[in-house]
Amino acid sequence: MPTKRFENLDPDKRKEILHAAQAEFLKNGYKDASLNTIIEEARISKGSLYYYFEDKTDLYLTVLGHVMIQLQKKIGGIGAGVYTENFWGDIEDYTRKSLRMIKENPDFVRLARGLFSLISSGNVPDAVADVINNWKGMMTSIVVRGQNIGEIRTDLPLGLLVNILWSLGETMDFWVLSHLDEFTVDELEQQAKVYVNLWKRIAGTKTITDNKD
Repeated sequence: MPTKRFENLDPDKRKEILHAAQAEFLKNGYKDASLNTIIEEARISKGSLYYYFEDKTDLYLTVLGHVMIQLQKKIGGIGAGVYTENFWGDIEDYTRKSLRMIKENPDFVRLARGLFSLISSGNVPDAVADVINNWKGMMTSIVVRGQNIGEIRTDLPLGLLVNILWSLGETMDFWVLSHLDEFTVDELEQQAKVYVNLWKRIAGTKTITDNKD
């Protein structure tokens, strides 16, 4: 996470640093992005960069998080903690809007691929682990809400169920990013129903049957 020093910077200077970093990460990807280029474009010293951020990963996650916050505001729905009376409909709507957002924002996709490369590297930095845990926290709150209204099964430990659903979501995210160019926006949105049906088959209460033998 960026230090309080960065958060206390003048807003225009914060924007300048994040803009320079985002441009470099988009151009060369996380692995090949040059901190020297970012420093030059942001008009700061190397000492200042490490005064504001722990390392390159911290800077990258800050940029990605900033972009995600802006997109999340556009998506709204359960990602912002807003629900209707149709729990599974809310999840499908959120999934559909998220898939459309991914398709219509190629810059976000290029940034996100850097995160997936870090996750799949086998040596996940602590900062990335923190991001994952935050996302799992959001997923946990969704699952708990579903359990409280009788839409999600309760016969499995909560942590186990969340990890199962997380693994499913991670697999789908990897697949979507790898095949994004094969779909139109409308075709990609249709996948939302498929994904939610998988969730329902795994986590929905109506999939549970009593063994009477």
